[in-house]
Amino acid sequence: MILCRNKIGQCVRTSILVWTFWVVASLAAAAGDAATPGIQDNLIMLGQTATFSGPAAELGKEVRLGIEAAFNLINTNGGVHGRKIRLRSLDDKYEPDDAITNVRLLLDNFDIFALVGGIGTPTARAVAPIVDMAGVPYVAPFTGANFLRDRSRYSTIINLRTSYDQEIVELVERLTQDRGVSRIGILYQEDSFGRSGLESTERALRLYGLKIVGKGTFPRNTTAVKSAIFDLTVAEPEAVILIGAYRSLATVLKWSKAIKFKPVFVSISSVGSSSLAKSLAGGEYELYMTQSTPSFEDMTSDAVISYRQALDAVWPGTPSSYGSFEGFLAGMLVAEALGNCGRELTRNCFLEQFSQTAVFSVGEIDLVYGERDNQGLDDVYLTAFHSSGRFVPVRSLNDNVN
Repeated sequence: MILCRNKIGQCVRTSILVWTFWVVASLAAAAGDAATPGIQDNLIMLGQTATFSGPAAELGKEVRLGIEAAFNLINTNGGVHGRKIRLRSLDDKYEPDDAITNVRLLLDNFDIFALVGGIGTPTARAVAPIVDMAGVPYVAPFTGANFLRDRSRYSTIINLRTSYDQEIVELVERLTQDRGVSRIGILYQEDSFGRSGLESTERALRLYGLKIVGKGTFPRNTTAVKSAIFDLTVAEPEAVILIGAYRSLATVLKWSKAIKFKPVFVSISSVGSSSLAKSLAGGEYELYMTQSTPSFEDMTSDAVISYRQALDAVWPGTPSSYGSFEGFLAGMLVAEALGNCGRELTRNCFLEQFSQTAVFSVGEIDLVYGERDNQGLDDVYLTAFHSSGRFVPVRSLNDNVN
């Protein structure tokens, strides 16, 4: 439902207000019903609103593949105390209003227990107040936005990945220490994702006594980036931090190469590394990206072996990726937390596990939570673009991988 046709932000705020009334009414109607939503005798139903069409679609599909691979692994081993886990996924096209509509459908029509694996800051910002008021767990949204890491604000959000602050601090440290760069610009999509990245960049630069030397912005879900690039070239930055969806950023890299604009380009992982790398395959670009997980290609890792076997069991020959690996970790996290509650499963029991010091392990990867910490991963990993169409692990920005 779209209640206005002017600014998207105003539409989202109006929609959230309407859905807030809906949530209150739904909770009142459900009073006295002892049954836990989404729980049946032999089934646990989870929901996902994510982008499966549009410029960020491939990332949404990757994350969903990983989650479903994890659930299939659990289900083939007897499920969770005899219950199979099922995922109902709806396409929000990376648009906040569509995400809100999907959440209503998932809660009202499909009677889900929890949400898992949303994609993007704009959609998470729209959805978070609704699920929080309804008491619905929202696990592993694919965003590093700070507002989702404030437990006093949202008590039902359970993050998996590292924050934008952590990733961008690592990028700024590598730029200043490895390359001696001091003139750093930023190019970002004009929405809550881009602005969150901008704020994280400003905070990171202040740690080194620096300021952003130039900015360029472009609209979400477009490749209209040319003017943003030219705006940035005036400042003559030595390095540029990129914040946007992979299709937009691929266009940025190609345009920059065409006009011989050659700063060091760096980006955070929520862009979607596999899709961006495929878009640039065959070309040579100086592009580095932080990641929230270890490499999905590390076959000495028990977590990676389990992930790749689980993925191949459902979709033989499907390429592995950082996105689906993170989805797999999210799915395994959900399954372990569900299992810890026993047969008498409730949302309160599920959420309480993350409100105290707790460690959930997938192979050798530990996801650590605490009373004031709703984020499981904290390490940041550096990768570099390779012309074969992939990102490979590196130790510094001085590593040449091509």
